[in-house]
Amino acid sequence: MSRRTARNDPPPSYADWDPEIHDLPTASSDYFTYARKLRSEGYQWAFQTEMNSARPGGKVKIEWISHPVVECIEIRRSDCEEICRDQADLFGLKYVMIRQGPHVTRSVNINGRPTMVLNPYTKRLVRQQQPADRHMTVLMGHNIENLLIAGHIYLTWDGTERSTIHLMADPQNERKHLAEGEPAVAVQYWGVVRGDVPPLKQLQ
Repeated sequence: MSRRTARNDPPPSYADWDPEIHDLPTASSDYFTYARKLRSEGYQWAFQTEMNSARPGGKVKIEWISHPVVECIEIRRSDCEEICRDQADLFGLKYVMIRQGPHVTRSVNINGRPTMVLNPYTKRLVRQQQPADRHMTVLMGHNIENLLIAGHIYLTWDGTERSTIHLMADPQNERKHLAEGEPAVAVQYWGVVRGDVPPLKQLQ
């Protein structure tokens, strides 16, 4: 195989993770590797919250690296954190990073790579966006150095201050923006290491 061919091959994809059929992935990543950032760049969190877990004596740490005031109004921040805490509890995890709070777009990807377009105002290349159902983008694991899954958590919210944000209860009817073959679900997760396949649950 020539170097040209190898370079043009799409990278391995992130495998879907379904808690109904999979155990937690065995391969983990730290945030900097997953986000392809230099450690020297650091990362800036907007809020940190430590919440009581449903597990006796347990805690779940939640960090926002985007500012929730921009995305969901400060008074509704706790709604998002409770949803994330409950999801982490389902999987026995202790850490959630909210990479982006409630939003209604997602990147356009082709062969596992984001499509880049020129921003006419900044003159910089940015990821092309397409409409999406309202969701949060998250990373979950044991801490920022030991992340296991990434995902989208779909939400029901009318965008107003007085309206509580809920996990989407009826995705079959509420999801409107679905790619071909995409399931109408309230949560979608995938592993954080390209090419790694999560283990199937053992039959009881």
